[in-house]
Amino acid sequence: MLEGLERMPEYQFNKSANVSFQEERILTQRLNEYENEAIRKGELLQQAEISSETYEELLNIYEGHEEWVKQRLSLDIFSRMTPLFNNIHFYSPEKWEEIRKENNKPVGWMGGHEFPGNTIRFVNSGKQAEMVSAFNHELTHSGSHKTVHAVRDTENPEQLPDMDKYPRYGFANTRNGAFSAFNEAVTEMINLEMLYDYKIKNPGKKYLNNIEPCYQTNIIVFDAILEEAAKKLKQDKKFILDKVYLSYYDGNIKRLDFLEKAFGEGTLKKIANLRDDLPRSEELEGLVTDLLSDGKDVIEKLSEFKKSGNSSLPDEAGSE
Repeated sequence: MLEGLERMPEYQFNKSANVSFQEERILTQRLNEYENEAIRKGELLQQAEISSETYEELLNIYEGHEEWVKQRLSLDIFSRMTPLFNNIHFYSPEKWEEIRKENNKPVGWMGGHEFPGNTIRFVNSGKQAEMVSAFNHELTHSGSHKTVHAVRDTENPEQLPDMDKYPRYGFANTRNGAFSAFNEAVTEMINLEMLYDYKIKNPGKKYLNNIEPCYQTNIIVFDAILEEAAKKLKQDKKFILDKVYLSYYDGNIKRLDFLEKAFGEGTLKKIANLRDDLPRSEELEGLVTDLLSDGKDVIEKLSEFKKSGNSSLPDEAGSE
């Protein structure tokens, strides 16, 4: 792409609050102050704490992330990426296990991206491929569209609105979980595409051959749905992916209307109703049956995961 760069705002606010430009600047500043406080309190990523080789790779991935979005989608996400590298918290496997249990996360949970605060935390597993993939997955969440829910006092409308919570990042609605499964699938699809391009440019980095996708069941289903949509609409699959990726970054959910055109009214609601990061195989199979005229191959792949005990995937790199 890369025709004319469109600059993405750090945060957007719900239209119902009617936030003015000046109020937006003040609210964004408050969010930045919260992030700076998170940096002071957290454990900063230091080269001495991990191998120099892994540190360099994380830095390379970080520096190349913003450029990839520019080249692939003609979007500038600079405001969302700075000073994120100072707000990366990593933990020993022992400490991470404590955190995992405290947060009721599945075994094998690799990392998470937290709101508010634009914070990434992940485990120092000592395995470079795992750490790079988990890091870039969470970095992708960080660069995605974020809508902050502002609440204006109706009795004192001239006052600065309060900030309630983040109702949406990427596609995920944190109020009710809508689009959570789709959001993780798209996040990982972007992650894998970035890492593939990085691998092509750096053929000597053999560890990249060991990257294993997370959220594989989600990807199996949604990749098949997007491919089928491209066929129905007689479009190139990249054209369809561009629409999805752009919507993920700029927040324009109407870009997904092509799914309604391809599969009928109510399709987006069906996708939104998969509200867990990793839905049960039965839920994913139900979506396949509803949308795909011949989804036997997709269901067989899901069944293979279920039989092998991997339907909930041990390599989850997703966020809460």
